[in-house]
This record gives sequence, C-alpha cells and structure tokens, in this order.
Amino acid sequence: MGHIFEYCTSQELIAFTSVCRKWYEIVHSLVGLNINYGTNPICDPISGKFETLDLELLSTLGVRSLQVGDNEELYYDLLPPFRYPSVVRNLSLTGAITDYKYFALVTPLTGLSEICLHFAALSELTIGTSHVESFSVLKCLRISTAHVEASTTSDEAVVTVVENCIQLLQLVRSSRLERLLLDIPFSAAHEESMNCAILDCLVNHSYSIQYLQIYYGILAADMEVPMSPQMIRSFYKDMCRRLLDHPVRKTALSRIQLKRTSIASPTHVNNFSLWSQVIQRQKKLKELFYLNLTIEGVAEGCRCIQMNKDTLTKVLLHVGDMNSQSPTIVLDGSVFNSCVNLTHVLIRGRRLTWRLDNDQANLWLTRMPKLRNAKELPKRLVLLSIRDIEVGCEDLHETLKGMHKLRKLRCMDIGMGDNQGMWAEDLWTILNDKRMDEIEISRAVNRESVNVMLGTTGLDHVQEHIMRHVRDYATCMKSPSPTETILIRLFFG
Repeated sequence: MGHIFEYCTSQELIAFTSVCRKWYEIVHSLVGLNINYGTNPICDPISGKFETLDLELLSTLGVRSLQVGDNEELYYDLLPPFRYPSVVRNLSLTGAITDYKYFALVTPLTGLSEICLHFAALSELTIGTSHVESFSVLKCLRISTAHVEASTTSDEAVVTVVENCIQLLQLVRSSRLERLLLDIPFSAAHEESMNCAILDCLVNHSYSIQYLQIYYGILAADMEVPMSPQMIRSFYKDMCRRLLDHPVRKTALSRIQLKRTSIASPTHVNNFSLWSQVIQRQKKLKELFYLNLTIEGVAEGCRCIQMNKDTLTKVLLHVGDMNSQSPTIVLDGSVFNSCVNLTHVLIRGRRLTWRLDNDQANLWLTRMPKLRNAKELPKRLVLLSIRDIEVGCEDLHETLKGMHKLRKLRCMDIGMGDNQGMWAEDLWTILNDKRMDEIEISRAVNRESVNVMLGTTGLDHVQEHIMRHVRDYATCMKSPSPTETILIRLFFG
C-alpha cells in the first residue's frame, strides 16, 4: 500500500488520511508528503513534485521531502518541529538560512538520504563539523549554483561559497554515499584546494560512491590569470602529480568503481587531465559525459573511452571551447568502435559565428567542429544524437545503413551544403522503415540531395512531399505503450 501511495500528490495523501487510521499511519509514518516552503523557490529535481502547504503542517504531518526557499519568517523564526523526523529523506535548501536555523532544521533528520545546498544557503553558512552530523546515512550530496548569475552576486559571496564547499566535501562522512553531484563556482585561487577536497571525498567514500558529477557555474573574479598555454599545461601536470601521487589517496582511488561520471569545465580551464586519470582507472564505468571539451579535453575523453571500452553503454562528448583563432577541433568516430556494449552516443559541438573585421560587405563566417569516420560508430546503437558538428554525407550514409537497432535519431545543425549533412534519400529510407521511436532532423538535410531527389529546385515541394510522408509515418506507427509517444520533428532551415 505504501508503494502505491508514493505516486500520489500531497493533496491526495492528505485526503487519504481521513479514510481510516491505518491509511493515516501509512501516509505519515511510512510515505510522507512533499512540502515546499518559501517564496519563488528554485524547482529542484531531487524530490519530485512539491505541494505548497502551510508550514504548520510539519508538526502534524509526515514529511518525506522538504524544499525551503527564501522567506523572512524562516530567517527570524524557527521551523515548527517535525512530527516524524525519521521519515524525512530529501531536503533542499534554496534560500538563505543562518547556522542556528540550519541546526534546528537538519539535526533531527537522522534518516536523511539526499540533501541539496544552493548558493543562497552556502553564502550564509559557515560550514563546520556540526553541519554534517546528520549525514551518516546520506546517499546523495548535491551542491548547486546553477541558478545564480555572476552579475547578481558579489565576489565575497562567491569566495564564501567556494570555501564552504571545500569544507563540506572534506568533512562529510556517510557509509552509504553513492552520488556526489557538484555544480560549484570556479575560483582559480582555490582550484587546487577544491580538487583536493573532491578527491578526498571520493577517497573517504571509495566503497560506496557510484556517480560523480562536476560542473562549474559562476566564475570568481580571480578567473583571469595571465598564463600561456605551455604554462597552463605545466601547471595542471604538476597539480595532477601532487594530488594523485599521494600514497593513501592513490591506493584508495584504485578501489573506486564509478558507474557514471559527468564532467564539465569552464572555458580556458584545462583540468580534464586530473579527472581523466581518475576515470581511466575505473573498471565498471557505464556512462561517461564530458562537456565543454578543449582540444586537449577531446584527447583525454577519447582515452577515457578506450580505457572503459568493455563496460560503457552511454557516452556524451561536447566540444565547447572554440574561437575564431583556434584550430578546428576534429573528433574521430573510430574511438567508439571498440566499445562492445555501447548503445547511446551523443556528440555535440559548438557553432561559432563571427563577423570579419573592417568588412564593408558585412560578411559573417561560421565554423563548427568536424566529425570524421562516423561510419565507425557501433552498429548496435539504440540512440544517436549529433548536433552542431559537421558530418559528411557519405560518412553519415554509411553510419545509418547498418544500424538496424536504432530507435532514436537526432541530427541538428550538422551541415547542409558541400557534401555535408544527411542525404534526402537517407531521411526517406528512415521514414519508410517505420521502426523509429524518435526522429529529430533540424538544418541537417543536404540541399543538393534535396534538389536531386525530386528533380526540382523548389525546397517547398520537397518539404511538402516529405512532411506528407511524415504524417503517413505517424499514422502507421503505434506507440509501444500508452505512456510513450512517437516524436517526429523536422526543420529544413
């Protein structure tokens, strides 16, 4: 019964409590409600759907998930005591809170399994040992600065958050910590200390940790440090040696068996080498997501794929660091060919557009990374997504020809001219096959092949002809289950 109740909204659960005493006890002492408190709270994914209820209900109802946003009453007054504190599993602090209020709120929650601390909360707290005493059975620690803009906060607040993050990572101890999800500010002055704290947190939970996510949100004012590319490479090489060659840390890192990693660095920061060395030591890694890659980062990502080729099932590579002066980044699809269990591949580049200086004709240039040897991608793929990266027509044709298990295809901004993009015939073949669950083609059909296909120079005729076929496709297709839908989205640009 309790399992069924978990799918109900808080308002429905409140109604169920009046049915009988047994249902009342199940709702409050076993299931709990999802309660939101505060003005304009950030929508947080860790606890599902929230209902905004009167805070006084905390003392009468069981609460499973509590999201606390900015509120003047909370800043000056204590929350009412939880009637069933052991039921609380998820806590998200999205607003400012003092240390005293934090202790009053968190200390009774001995069964807490997930906590999310946002920028506003971390900018007010002074993290110490007492702040993590209730984390003994914590499964997920999440730090989020994703909804904060640098223009709306002070440099002092950013530094305070960075220092609190370091303290929190060094002090937290849990016998069950599985997920470490970090969306943190970047400070060049604290970079090595932060990396050290993250590594030590992994070491302290080497027997339980399974998922590591490291994203960098806002940048501190000390970001701009004048260093040549050679100095940057030397700096990170020395930092990797200092952090990874520590005897205790080196031994403990070898015990870590991550199943999923997601790493993204800010532009001009090249710390992929550090995390790549951690990832390359894994033996059971199934999902690898690398974002905002530099040229060096692409090489590191490819090495990580090769080192985990026997276990990887999902890979995302995002090439993000390009400018008009840098060389074009080329990704070789053959790096995926040896991954025997790979089913999901997502490759994303970055479209760069700039205007020529002193150009009287107002000429704009566009450049994207390039995907070579796409035909070497594994034929067993279920999902293939390619976006903002140039792909040759023949290469993509050979890629799609043998993918009989493919069910989801997304091609967006992969080129439309000069033998780039998807041949119109290939799109026609895919639609004729009627086996796809999702098709999304946007500015990806080669223009010349469209003209050749129908022997006309009018793109409108081709669009009308293909879209008529799309409608027939959607009519013939039957959704596998009532909860699944068939997505077909085409945009010819």
